[in-house]
Amino acid sequence: MRFPVVVKPEFGASAKGCVRVDDFESLPGVYNLVRDVVSPEHDDWFRAGSDLLVEQYLDGVEFDVDIVLEEGECVFSSVSQNWPTAEPSFQETGLHLPPDHDKKAVRGLVDLSVRTVQAFGFRRGVLHVEGKCTSNGPRVIEVNARMGGTRIHQMVEAVWGVDLIEAQLRSCLDLPQTLTPSRRPRCSVVNSIVYAPATGRLGGLPFADVTPEGPLGVELDIFGEIGDDVTGPDGTFATALAELTISGKNLRRARWLAGQVLREPPLILPAWPRQ
Repeated sequence: MRFPVVVKPEFGASAKGCVRVDDFESLPGVYNLVRDVVSPEHDDWFRAGSDLLVEQYLDGVEFDVDIVLEEGECVFSSVSQNWPTAEPSFQETGLHLPPDHDKKAVRGLVDLSVRTVQAFGFRRGVLHVEGKCTSNGPRVIEVNARMGGTRIHQMVEAVWGVDLIEAQLRSCLDLPQTLTPSRRPRCSVVNSIVYAPATGRLGGLPFADVTPEGPLGVELDIFGEIGDDVTGPDGTFATALAELTISGKNLRRARWLAGQVLREPPLILPAWPRQ
């Protein structure tokens, strides 16, 4: 076994229970840590199964590739560039689209993603492929026979003018696709996930108002409630408190707007005394 490697559950979402392991000596401790997290009592995802896998660690930049297939051919693709994860966990921190990574490398990953879903025998529908542009070229991490989760379909529609939900419905009804994607990005979109910065009790979750730009505007999904016990980065798997999705006329502007909304960090108070 060549380190580093990744320990992850066989089922799940949002990288829950995924941890980088740097050497053999650390493996038992990471196993126990992940085993405590991968439990149906913590998350219903794990009712499907809670076995753990060990996978190769891939360096580089991660991307999501959303693909529309018709008669086995790719008729549309959209690429979202993931931000660096909070290693040693692989909790997502955010993403943006369109990507600003090396165009040739991104095209290589899209080509590999399309060839991979074709090799699996997929012929139609919307698929979501996750992969990386690594130091050894493009690599596919996983293939999902569904569209991307959360607000991916809204982001793709804002940037490219393509409705992935309609594309999936047309595929299900055996209707031809009528996609007319914009030749140039109509805007840029930033998606940022807010985690508890420390362990304790959530005392406040401040957000600033900004004037929306672009077709998406400002979308806030709140997960935490005031008074909740939260875990910070010291606990490896920090508590997700909110998710911001915002559009701007370009990537620099979208990043700036996101920074304005999130300029004040969550307020974490000491944990309640144990009874």
